[in-house]
Amino acid sequence: MALVADWSGRLTSAESGRDAGGSGTLRFYPLIRDPVVLVLPRGHPAADPARPVDLDRLRDEPWLAAPAGEPSRQAVDRLLASTGGMPPAPWEFEGLSTILSLVARGIGIAALPRLTLAVGDRRVTVRELAGPAQARDVYAVARASSVRRPSVAVILAALNAAAERLGR
Repeated sequence: MALVADWSGRLTSAESGRDAGGSGTLRFYPLIRDPVVLVLPRGHPAADPARPVDLDRLRDEPWLAAPAGEPSRQAVDRLLASTGGMPPAPWEFEGLSTILSLVARGIGIAALPRLTLAVGDRRVTVRELAGPAQARDVYAVARASSVRRPSVAVILAALNAAAERLGR
């Protein structure tokens, strides 16, 4: 059993429990769609919910992002494409939780998947983004031969219940 994040959208047409990869050996179970949100330090001018998010105005801010080529970075690059793309020298860090921690310390701003915020850091403000949604789809993946095992069924049920609580 594994959890996978699909940024490409290739698995979104997979029906729960179906073989989305064509090999017949794996089963994919969609759990949740995890949208990218703007994360800002508390007190940042763009944190004001009365003001609409204007990515053009934020282009010259110190952006924190995963390294080029990482799926989450590709989503941020697509998000910022309308503003001329990622600033020439973004600060790059491994690990979305590291980026969240740095935003909380006021080092910069970031666009992160909402689930990154599950730790509930009160030092940041989260803003929804307008326009075409950037998101990842999170799946449970199990070998087809394991799906009938009681332990796998219990884990799948628990993951589905957690996804329901998050609002799928």
